[in-house]
Amino acid sequence: MNSKFLFHDGAFSLTNSNGFGWVKFLFEFNGALSTSVPWKTEDSEGSLKATAQFPDHAETLSFKHDPEQHSLTVSRTITNTGKFPLCFKSVSDGLLSDESLLLVSDEGSGGFNQKSGKFNHYAEANNLRWFHSGNLRQEHMPKSLRLDYPYVRKLPIEPLRFNQTEANDVPAFGICDKNYRGTAVEGDLKQTQFARSWELAVTIPGRRLTSPVHGVCRGIMSYPASNGFELAAGASIEVSKVFYQILEDTHPQDAFAGYVEALGHEFRPYGSVSPLLHEAIYCTWNFGVFGDITEANILERARILRDKVPECRYFMIDDGFQANGNGLDSFYPDPSKNYNPERFPHGMKYVADELRKLGLVPCLWFCPTVKRDSALAREHHEWLLRDVDGSTDAVFGGGYLDLGNPEARAFFLKVLDTLYVDWGYKGIKFDFSSHWYLKDDARFTQGSGLEWREFIFREIRKRVGDDGVFMTCLAAGMGNPIQGRHADSYRCSWDINTCTWPEIDYNAEATLPQILQEGRKTLLLNMDSVGFGDKITEAEQFFRFNWVFITQGLFELGGKMENLTDKQFATLRKLFANIDRGHRVHYADEQAFRGDPLPECVQVSYPEGSRIRASGVKRHVAFFNWFDTKKVVGLEVAEDDIKDFWTGAPVVKRDGMLTVTLPPHSSAMYAVK
Repeated sequence: MNSKFLFHDGAFSLTNSNGFGWVKFLFEFNGALSTSVPWKTEDSEGSLKATAQFPDHAETLSFKHDPEQHSLTVSRTITNTGKFPLCFKSVSDGLLSDESLLLVSDEGSGGFNQKSGKFNHYAEANNLRWFHSGNLRQEHMPKSLRLDYPYVRKLPIEPLRFNQTEANDVPAFGICDKNYRGTAVEGDLKQTQFARSWELAVTIPGRRLTSPVHGVCRGIMSYPASNGFELAAGASIEVSKVFYQILEDTHPQDAFAGYVEALGHEFRPYGSVSPLLHEAIYCTWNFGVFGDITEANILERARILRDKVPECRYFMIDDGFQANGNGLDSFYPDPSKNYNPERFPHGMKYVADELRKLGLVPCLWFCPTVKRDSALAREHHEWLLRDVDGSTDAVFGGGYLDLGNPEARAFFLKVLDTLYVDWGYKGIKFDFSSHWYLKDDARFTQGSGLEWREFIFREIRKRVGDDGVFMTCLAAGMGNPIQGRHADSYRCSWDINTCTWPEIDYNAEATLPQILQEGRKTLLLNMDSVGFGDKITEAEQFFRFNWVFITQGLFELGGKMENLTDKQFATLRKLFANIDRGHRVHYADEQAFRGDPLPECVQVSYPEGSRIRASGVKRHVAFFNWFDTKKVVGLEVAEDDIKDFWTGAPVVKRDGMLTVTLPPHSSAMYAVK
C-alpha cells in the first residue's frame, strides 16, 4: 500500500497504510509557528507548493511525495519581504505540537507526541529506539573525542542535541521500535550553507506504566562557525531540504538506503566514479616509515611497486617532505620553497615527474593547520580564524586561516596551486581539516563553516581533476555522504601505525555506520593502510587483511617495500586481485548494533555486472574473533560451492551452516560461488 501525504493549516503528515509516520509536524522561524498564518497551496506534477506571508517574511514549502517509496522531500525557502536585513534567530522544522504524533509500531507501544495522546505511557517509551552515527563517536576539539555504544539505543529521557560535532556524522537518523516493525528516517539533503542538527527525547515525569510521555523532536537549522545570518531585503534563501521515509520490517543497517538514493539526485557522488574503485594507493606513513622519507627511498619503493604490485598505481607522499614544519604555515611566505633540500635535493616537482615516468600517479599529503608561534601567525595575526571568545587555538596548539579574509584566502589558494598545479601532484590526503569548518564555536568573518567547506573542497577538486584522488582524513569521519559531492574517500578510523593487535582492534572501533554505507553511492571509506606488522602473529596479520577486504573501503598499502619477501608480495597480489570496491556490506550479528559494535560475521554480495561477480564469486563471507578466547562462529549459507579465500580449498557445510572455530584474535574468509 502507498503512503499518504497531507499538508493542512501549516502542518504536514506522512503516514503509511498502518498509520506509521509523522502526523501534524510543524515549522518554526524566529518563534513564529507555521500554524499561526494561513497557507496557499498549489499542486503540480506530483508536488505540492505551499506559500505563506508572515509579518516580516514569506515562506515557500515545496513537498515532493513518492507514495511507493513512502518518502517525502521537503524544501523550505524564506524570503525577506521587509525593508531591512532579516536576522535569523531560530529556524526549526519537523516540530512536535500538542496534536502531533510520531508512530513506528502498531503493537500498542510504538510512538510519542509532545504532551499526550494514544501512545503515551512508560511502556511505550521503553519500546522505542533510535540510531545515529554520533551514538558511537563524537569529537569536539580541542577536547578531542568520545567513543560510546550501542548504535541502536533507547531514546534519551532528557533532550539531546546531536549531529553537531566535528566527526563528519551522517546527517540522518532513525526512530524505530525494538523489533524494527517500523522505522522513521529523517535526513539532510542540502548541507552547503546551513547545518542541520536534531533535538530528541521522550521524557517521563512519572514512573508508572500509565505515566504520560512528553516527546521532544525537532530539526534545527544553524549557520555554523559564524556570527549568525542576515538575509538582505528582497532576497530569498533555501534554508533546508529534508528527506523523510517510513519503513517497515527494515533493519537499521538498511534504513538509510532511500536517503542515500535521494542524495544521488542532488549530486553525482565521486564514490561512483573514483579510480580507487579498481586501483590501490600506496601511502608512505605507516608500518615504521612515518616522516622518515627521502627522494631516494620514495623512488626506490615506487620502482618496487611498479614491478611487484602493479595494482597499486597511486602513490601518496605523506607528511615529512617539508622544510619548516607540516602545516599550512610552513609554506609561508613562498610555498615553492617548502621542501627539505637535504632529503629532496631535486625538489618535489622532480619527484612527481619521476613517479609519473614510472607509471604512477603522484599524490601529496596536506594539512591546513597554522601554528600560533609561526611566522605567518606573527606577521598576519589578522588572517587567523578566531572562536567566539577570540581564541585562535582550535586544534593541537594551533588553528586555521579565516577564509573570510581575502588575503588569507589568496594565500591558501596559492599553496594549493603550488602543490597540485605547479608541482603536478594529482591526489591529496587532506588531513586535520574538519575542525576548520565544523568547529561550532569558530567564527569566520563572513560565510558559514559549511560554505567554506564547499569552497575548500571545490578548489581542491579543480586542481586534482576528476581523474585525480581527493582523500579526506582526520577527524576520522563517521561517514557523512555529502562529502562525496567533491571527495573520493574519507578516513573512517585511526592510524594503524605499526599494526599491533591493540591498534588493529582500535582501528575498527566506531566504524559500523560507515561500513554499512555503500561507497559506490557516496564516497569510499578508508580503513587506513594494509601492510606487514612485525609485532603481531600470523593470525592477527590475516585478521587485518580480512577486515580491510570485507569492509569494502579503498585499498591503501603502506610500509617499507624493500623489506618484503616474495611470499609477502604474493599475499598482497592475492588481496588486490580483481579490485572491486565500494559494494554494500551486511552484518549478520545483531549484537554489533545493540552492544559492542565489532561484528563476528560480515558479508558482501556482489551485483550482476560487477567485476567480482563476473569472476564467478557471488559473495564473500568473513568471520572474526575479537576476543582472547576461542569462539565458534557460523552463518546459514544456501550455496554449496564455498572456498577458502586465501588457499582456495573447498569448505564443507554442516547442516546448512558454514561454521568455524576461531582461536583468539583470528578470522576466516570465504568465497561463495
